[in-house]
Formats: sequence, structure tokens, C-alpha cells
Amino acid sequence: MEIKQGANIVQARISRDSSRLLVVRKLKEKLWKITQYCLQTANETFDEEFAGSYIKIDNIVQNMTGTKYGVICFDDGVWRIRTFGKEERTEAEIKASEINVNDLLGLDNWTMVDPATNYTFGSCCFVDDNTLFVGVYHSHSMTHHHCMIDLKTKALIGKKQSHFIEDSSARNFLVNCYYNVEKDECYSFYRGGQAFTMPRTDISKFRFEQISNVLG
Repeated sequence: MEIKQGANIVQARISRDSSRLLVVRKLKEKLWKITQYCLQTANETFDEEFAGSYIKIDNIVQNMTGTKYGVICFDDGVWRIRTFGKEERTEAEIKASEINVNDLLGLDNWTMVDPATNYTFGSCCFVDDNTLFVGVYHSHSMTHHHCMIDLKTKALIGKKQSHFIEDSSARNFLVNCYYNVEKDECYSFYRGGQAFTMPRTDISKFRFEQISNVLG
């Protein structure tokens, strides 16, 4: 298997069904790519571009069976979710699959990410094949937002939830979101040691905790 050169590899992840290697590559500030390779044949099977003004992608998520994937792409203050499978698509199909998180949550584009890292200040995870739990950190207002999104309708399930993080800083950001199948709970974890825990069935009943003080 030969992975394309000429770009920085940000992440490489094997799908849960062990059929694909998914690679996130940064070509330049305005252009990133996600490429898939078949683990049986070592051939490239999928290649999609993410273009914009200032792009960041840090993590590929997947459903429980490893057949459906998703990413949050940060583009100069705007978060866009893109979900995809194993088959290549047309540009029209790609655009039709994207969800503008700022529009859904009523957020401006004033968030600035850390140029020294690839963190998007947002994260998502599958809770089932057609539902994503999504969290973002609006750094300008130091406010955490989370929601559930129906991938079929591209609409919110219920209402968004927001929480001002007191004593946060410009160095703080959302690192990752997770779904715990056994407890049926969703989590959001921050670089500054903050954590949000909530039942999947009612994300308004979230618990906020300062579990560590990493940033001092």
C-alpha cells in the first residue's frame, strides 16, 4: 500500500469492519483530503477534498459497524459536518451531504482555533447510523454548545444546549465527544479539564464538571 506523498498525514484510522484505512491529509491551509484504501487489495478506493479559506480536520468518526464515517471540518469560523461511506461521490452529492453547524445553532464565525494544532474546537460521534451527537466550543464567547442532528433531515433533534464555561481561556477548547453504548450517555471533554455528561435521550439534562485543571 502506497499512501500519497506531498501532504502532512494528520490521522490514519482503520475502519471497524477492517476493510478500509482512512487517511486525513493536509495539502495546504485551504485544502485537505480524506482518502480511503482497501486493506485487502491496498488500492485507493475513495478520495474527497475539503476546500475553503482556512481548513482544519482532526478526527474521523464512524458508526458501530464501520460502514459510515463523518468529520467536522472547521473553515475560518464555520463548522461543517460531512458524512460519507465507502463509495466515491460527485461534487453535487458531496455538497448535499454537508451540514452547516453554525446555521443550525445560530452561531457567528468569530471562533478562532489554535494555529499550532489541528483541533477544530468541535467534535461529533455517531449514536446510531442516522444520528450524530455534536459539540462545539465558541471561543469568542467561551460557550459550549451541543446538540443531536438527524442525518436524514439535516435538522436538530430537540433543542441545542449551551453552557458558558466560567474561567475558560483562549487556550481551552473542545477535544472530543463520545457515545457510551452501555450507559447510553454522551460526553464532551475539554483541554482545560472540563467535562459534560448527559443521557442520550435528553441532552438538556447535562452535568458539567471540572475534573482536572490542566491549564492551571
